Amino acid sequence: MAELTHERLLSLLRYDPVAGVFIWRVRVSNISAGTIAGTPKAKGYRGIRIDGISYYEHRLAVFYMTGEWPENDVDHRNLIRSDNRYANLRPATVSQNKMNRRAQSNNLLGVKGVSYDRRFDWYQARIKTNGRQRTIGVYGTLEEAAAAYEASANDNFGAFARAA
Repeated sequence: MAELTHERLLSLLRYDPVAGVFIWRVRVSNISAGTIAGTPKAKGYRGIRIDGISYYEHRLAVFYMTGEWPENDVDHRNLIRSDNRYANLRPATVSQNKMNRRAQSNNLLGVKGVSYDRRFDWYQARIKTNGRQRTIGVYGTLEEAAAAYEASANDNFGAFARAA
């Protein structure tokens, strides 16, 4: 099957960049024209099936608005994977996209990039850059370690850095 063209996308769907939703322009199978397109997918994303191929809505939104498929990842600024408003989407590298996330659910401190070492009674701040984990430093308090992580994340990832 040929890759979806911009013309084909425009002929099938209308995208509202403010609301972040796609509307069918034509009847497709048992779906009426004027119906909101898309269904929930794994991990909170939404998808639309076109010509037998499933596409992520956030990638379709960028393609719809720019006429070109995104080369890399598409990041949701507010971390809500189903929020496909165009203002909430931005191009990102894999590393940038991974930086724009909350602390993992198994993080007992609730602070991204910081762990506590009971043996030495210190907090260690670490960050992953260019595929390598590196230690930023060790600190006496959680707040100091969190501040060090945040500063390093801002230096390395700018607008994509998310401390918490």
